[in-house]
Amino acid sequence: MNLNVLAGKAAYARISTLTVLCVAACNPSPDATSQKESALQPAAKTEIQPEPKDKAPASAEKSEKPRFSAGGRWTGHFKLRDLDDEFWGIIAEDGTAAFTTEFGGIFWGRVKVEDKTRSLSAAFDSYREGKKESKLLLEGRVVPQKSIVGMIELQEGKLGDKAPFVLQYEEGYDVPESMHLLEGTWVHRNSTIRIEKDGSLTGKTRDNCTLGGKVTLRDPRFVAFDLTLTLSDCPRSGTFSGLLGLDFEMEKNDTLNFVVAGDSAAHADHLHREGTKAAARVHEKRKETEEGKADANDRESL
Repeated sequence: MNLNVLAGKAAYARISTLTVLCVAACNPSPDATSQKESALQPAAKTEIQPEPKDKAPASAEKSEKPRFSAGGRWTGHFKLRDLDDEFWGIIAEDGTAAFTTEFGGIFWGRVKVEDKTRSLSAAFDSYREGKKESKLLLEGRVVPQKSIVGMIELQEGKLGDKAPFVLQYEEGYDVPESMHLLEGTWVHRNSTIRIEKDGSLTGKTRDNCTLGGKVTLRDPRFVAFDLTLTLSDCPRSGTFSGLLGLDFEMEKNDTLNFVVAGDSAAHADHLHREGTKAAARVHEKRKETEEGKADANDRESL
């Protein structure tokens, strides 16, 4: 074999290998070049976008309190002793409750519910003609947002009478963010009041008592308000606290029901938005009352 030929082939192989290596190293591919340039560039700044203000955080949505099984506006009926009475009122989310009856009774107290069995118990102060009279107890069972059925007991000393009762859930309690619905002037058979956007309350009664107070939304999910009412500059002066709600049955958004109670007295009634038909009827009755008083005074002067 010719050694010169072998040596020539070996030299050619080394030169070819070096040429390939040089091509790979000295002329990188476009992709490799762009990757190298990208590595030398500073990292792009990542901007954190704030959450929209109107969107509640997921944690807040999950932590919303469950509603009280007996919460709501309720109307019902009971027959006790010589009373065959209708009654209606509000049970707020913390169990605070206020009811009035067709014949002037007022019940003010607290309701409790055993979650597993839906068993309800309640204790109320019972008022008649505005004066505290006795204790009223309720025992029953709740079907949430439908009904409450049970027994009512009026206690006087150690004696008590019992009778069945039924309450039906009323529409109009599940209205969110309802504070703005109260702003305006409201009339009552004995007074006129003004409720501002912030819930502050001012007014006058027909016998010149000065009214003041505050309305506060209890839970933004529902139509139930705390009411603090102060009467001054008259013999009936005092501070009362209670519940206020919108009556959607009479005139939607234009009638307020309220119950307030003090140390030994309580009061319940309707307020009608100025400018409505119900308010016009209130003014007519006021006028008739004033004319009646004027006629009586004329007869006495003869």
